[in-house]
Amino acid sequence: MYMSREDLAGMSNMTTSNAIRTLSQFAQEGIVSVDGRKIKILDETELMKVSRIG
Repeated sequence: MYMSREDLAGMSNMTTSNAIRTLSQFAQEGIVSVDGRKIKILDETELMKVSRIG
């Protein structure tokens, strides 16, 4: 599924800049990989953990 960063931000109740920073942080931690507009989940367990804990 393709969506803009603005759409992703809206779905997660974040500002666009915060969503971009969060994606970058997740990429650095190896939770996701970002390639242009493609986001691939690499560690679903960790992503779910972050979702629950914050």
